[in-house]
Amino acid sequence: MKTKGVPPTIREITDIIGEEKALALMEAYGRQRWTIPVDPPCVHPWIDILGVETFVKLCFHCGGWQWTIPSGEHLRLQRRNRELAELRRQGAKIAELVNRYKITEMRVFQILKEQREQTKPFS
Repeated sequence: MKTKGVPPTIREITDIIGEEKALALMEAYGRQRWTIPVDPPCVHPWIDILGVETFVKLCFHCGGWQWTIPSGEHLRLQRRNRELAELRRQGAKIAELVNRYKITEMRVFQILKEQREQTKPFS
């Protein structure tokens, strides 16, 4: 997963627990400040979202961190942009992408350009 532009703590946490679970955690607790436990307790509200194994892994790697959980909007937009570019590569028409994502035609072209630049090999 590419996490360009994501602050290091978010990138590290996403690398540890995965994008799906990170987004779910951000959706449930975004804009709240938490301390990630050093010793994982048996009962914690994040266990419902992450599962025990992933929660323990997060505590092991990040225990003691004070974390203001972001809203996750930037990750959702990155995911949308990757999905949009993939659909276009598969033959989706620009008008279909405009309707599907409720964005302007100009924005679709901007996203496609950005995605091409991100996947371009360094020369």
